[in-house]
Amino acid sequence: MADKPSPPWKLQCPWCDWYAMVSARGMRGSDMGSGVEAALAGEQHAQKYHGKTWQEFLAEEKKL
Repeated sequence: MADKPSPPWKLQCPWCDWYAMVSARGMRGSDMGSGVEAALAGEQHAQKYHGKTWQEFLAEEKKL
């Protein structure tokens, strides 16, 4: 029997309103993608709009 899909989760930018709703079947939110693609989009967003690294994004996102 297959495992139940994981519930969706929100990858929220700690510095602005950008976010991604990520689920096992894809993602809906202010950007499209899923899983690894959402992480890449978050990394690119942090660098382009805030001049931050992915590590800084993750450290701040955990505080939300």
